[in-house]
Amino acid sequence: MEIKQKHRTIIFYKDYFQEFFVKQRDKVKDKIIWTLETQKTPIKEIKKALIIKEQYENETK
Repeated sequence: MEIKQKHRTIIFYKDYFQEFFVKQRDKVKDKIIWTLETQKTPIKEIKKALIIKEQYENETK
C-alpha cells in the first residue's frame, strides 16, 4: 500500500517564529508542528491574502 504524502511550503517572516518556537515546552512544540502539518488554508483565504498583499504593495510604491 502506497501512502501519498502532501507537501507544503511554509514561509516565516524574519526569525520571529524561530524565536517564539525555541522558547516553548516540548509538548507545545509538538502541538505547533502537528498544527502546521495538518492545517490546510482554504483557497478563498489564500485569494483574499493575495489581494491584500497586492493592495499593500501598490500603496507603498
